[in-house]
Amino acid sequence: MINSEANSNAATGIALSVIGGILTPGNQVIETQANGNGGNGIDLSAEAGNSVTASTALRNGGAWILLACPGAAASNTAKLNGSGNLVEVPGSAPCANVDNTAP
Repeated sequence: MINSEANSNAATGIALSVIGGILTPGNQVIETQANGNGGNGIDLSAEAGNSVTASTALRNGGAWILLACPGAAASNTAKLNGSGNLVEVPGSAPCANVDNTAP
């Protein structure tokens, strides 16, 4: 997903979910905005091995990014999210976090 917006949704803005019991790692969210959603801004917790890059999130009810590890979050910005800015779901290896800003 590149250069997308998910704003003012009642639940999660962007979510990767299991459909038919099959999920593939390696999904990327790039230059995306998730603002004012009732749940998480970006939820990639259903499968490890995904990444979020150069994305922003403001005032989501839940977490800004919910990320299953191992995964990667780089050059993202978050403010005023309800349950944390970058929340990692532990996995077989740690997540990579580089140059994320959460004032």
